[in-house]
Amino acid sequence: MSDSPPETSADQPSRDARLLRISGRVQGVTYRASAARQAQRIGVDGWVRNTPDGDVEALVSGEATAVEEFISWCWSGPRPARVDAVAEQIPSSQQLAELDVVRDPGENSAAPKFSVRR
Repeated sequence: MSDSPPETSADQPSRDARLLRISGRVQGVTYRASAARQAQRIGVDGWVRNTPDGDVEALVSGEATAVEEFISWCWSGPRPARVDAVAEQIPSSQQLAELDVVRDPGENSAAPKFSVRR
């Protein structure tokens, strides 16, 4: 028996999710691959993809501070990029359902999952 109080939801880090649209010179400059590496480093889940109109779109989910750190990185991106804007939206429940990844039983379920999409 422990003398410490049980953990409450207030003890848990708050979670957040954002759908981002990054515009500027963001295609053909390794933006997606760099974003995926940054997401893995920070520890957020999600995906990143090019859009037909030349922007990059990303769906990111994780601890609120990590999501904010990723969004901050999106404003600069990799060295060859020029970011003009990062638009943020709250993702729909359908978009969030895309992040429900079925993991192998032996896989570390705490490890972040982030993919580059075409």
